[in-house]
Amino acid sequence: VPLALLKRDKGDHLHYAIQAMKISSIIWSTVASISFKGAATAMQMDDMLMGQSLDSFLSGLVQHQQLSEEHKLEIVNMASEGDSDASSSKEHYRDKGFTTAESKDLLRDYLYNTVYDGTMEEETAEEIASTLNLGGLFFTEEMVDSLALMQGLNGAAPADYQGEGNMHRLGNILPVSVSGNSFVNGIWGYSTPNGAREYALMCAGAGLSIIDVTKAAAPVRVQFTPMPGGGIWRDVCTHVDDGGKTYAYVAAQGNHGGGNSPNLFVFDLSWLSDDAGQSNGEDSNPIPQGDNGYIDLGETGYGHTINCARGLLFLHTAGSSDGCRVYDISENPTKPKFLFDTGGTG
Repeated sequence: VPLALLKRDKGDHLHYAIQAMKISSIIWSTVASISFKGAATAMQMDDMLMGQSLDSFLSGLVQHQQLSEEHKLEIVNMASEGDSDASSSKEHYRDKGFTTAESKDLLRDYLYNTVYDGTMEEETAEEIASTLNLGGLFFTEEMVDSLALMQGLNGAAPADYQGEGNMHRLGNILPVSVSGNSFVNGIWGYSTPNGAREYALMCAGAGLSIIDVTKAAAPVRVQFTPMPGGGIWRDVCTHVDDGGKTYAYVAAQGNHGGGNSPNLFVFDLSWLSDDAGQSNGEDSNPIPQGDNGYIDLGETGYGHTINCARGLLFLHTAGSSDGCRVYDISENPTKPKFLFDTGGTG
């Protein structure tokens, strides 16, 4: 199960996309996601609201103080620009969003102006533009170089496309070699607060591998923590507490990885080296087991996929009436407090 490290140009920062690939006589699937800040979505859709209404999407930005109520109302009002159907109501556009070229041009100009006059953050404008499929707004020199690598592609890549888009392979590693447990699934990243070192958090049927990718051409696995169960259904997310410390949550569902306890784990990532000149040694396992290192939290079998956001932990359960289970991790990240579940259809 090699881990391929790919460089991705995104705004003014260098990010790494980490692609896990299973090499065998049958290739499960290979999906390349080519993206950069402000790039137009390759999906041929009117927007990326994904079933959410325009009004709801903008209200979320207002709630999190990314957008003013005045901006929200102005954006909703301009959604109908250029629609020849005079019978459509404002409520229609609160749901449907921007469906005409004229309305999208108007919104694009509006976002430029609000950023330039200082009443909206560039990041918020880019989020709105990306969600509503307007294309990029603020291109840097790095992004222009990345666009050139796309070889003139606009929209979905053809089936016979052989290029690499704006992705560049930098290195690879074989992080898990346990027979039968080497399927990989969820993967995330962690950068130390001082930016000195970067890590990949890679899930597999056998457990969690933490890989130092600071030197992308020579990645090093610094920790491996075995975990039962899960198989190809193990996932990871990160949460930063009020003090700036980062925790990783790893959950699983099913028993395909062996064992019958695919539990939820939490890791204190502050044990990882933040010294630019000194990495943790290979398989040195710097994060100890225990209350101040990593903890098995139980919560067996709920983590088909997992997300962390705004002090909340979400365990998404497949094939169960539990649906999504929600926990509060804002007060004590090592002791998630169960709040509720959404229920499911089984």
